[in-house]
Amino acid sequence: GVDHLIRGYRGTLYFTGSGWVAKDKDGKVLDQHEKTGGEDIHLHHTNLHKHLREGTPLNCPIELGMAGVVAVNMANESWRSSTMMGWDSKAEKMVPAHTLNLSHEPDKA
Repeated sequence: GVDHLIRGYRGTLYFTGSGWVAKDKDGKVLDQHEKTGGEDIHLHHTNLHKHLREGTPLNCPIELGMAGVVAVNMANESWRSSTMMGWDSKAEKMVPAHTLNLSHEPDKA
C-alpha cells in the first residue's frame, strides 16, 4: 500500500497502524508515539469543552496542537501549490522553503 507520511526538509513523520514515528533525513528515530486509546475524538472534544467551560487542564499542550495544525497546513499548501513550504520562525508564518536559510548554523545575534 501507500505509506501515510508527511515529508519535511529535515525529516519525515510516518503514520503507522499503531501510532507514528518521526525520523530525521538519515533514518534516525527522533520520536515515536504508540496509540493508548486516548486518541478518541469524542474524548478529545470532551476535554476541550471541559477546559473552556470549567478550566480543566488540556490533555495536549496548546503549542503541540498548534505545531500539528501548522504541519498539516504546510503539507496541504505544498500539495496545492507544488512548492515545498517551510516555517519562518522569525515571522511566524508559512513561506516557500527556498526562501529560508536552512543551514544548520544558528542565526547570528
